[in-house]
Amino acid sequence: MPLSGQGRSWLISQDEEFVLQVQNNRFMLNWRRRDSAYPHFEDLEERFWEYYGGFRELLTDENLPAPEVQQVELSYINWITDMSAHEVFRPAQSASLTTLGLGPFPEEQHFIGRYLARSETGDPFGRLYVQCQPAVRIQPARSDTGLQFTLTFRAPGKEPLRDKRLKELLAFGRVSIVRSFFDLTTDDAHQRWGVLQ
Repeated sequence: MPLSGQGRSWLISQDEEFVLQVQNNRFMLNWRRRDSAYPHFEDLEERFWEYYGGFRELLTDENLPAPEVQQVELSYINWITDMSAHEVFRPAQSASLTTLGLGPFPEEQHFIGRYLARSETGDPFGRLYVQCQPAVRIQPARSDTGLQFTLTFRAPGKEPLRDKRLKELLAFGRVSIVRSFFDLTTDDAHQRWGVLQ
């Protein structure tokens, strides 16, 4: 929905866990860790469609044009503080050295990967982006260091994406993120987290 300017509105839930971001070229729902457990994808997806439906109703009531969705994006951001990169991230294990006098693994490791998604006919339709890097999280009383491991699926549309296609792309994005997370993390990490394939 092309609008002039870069205005952005944040609508924050009373418990401050959910942020709805609306701007001229984005409609995003974010979950932020506070006191409750990590929500299931189905809960977030249901909330997203509820809010998106309400947003479209508002546009209709105000005689404004309906959104023309050009791209879907789904992100899973993991904050890991109790394991080093080579303990948790499978590609980081390949950076080991045997040179006398050097530690076996680098003090810091940065990984960026981009994986092309193709349809059954071989046509590209999206990408999975993977990043694993050291990060600092600033808290009111302290700062925590750790790893930020992010998986993001993006899929643009040649034409405006309708609800059915949006749901298909979200479903594919979710599966690709979950499976890739498992593929890219180590067996030791799976045991520590109690993750089952």
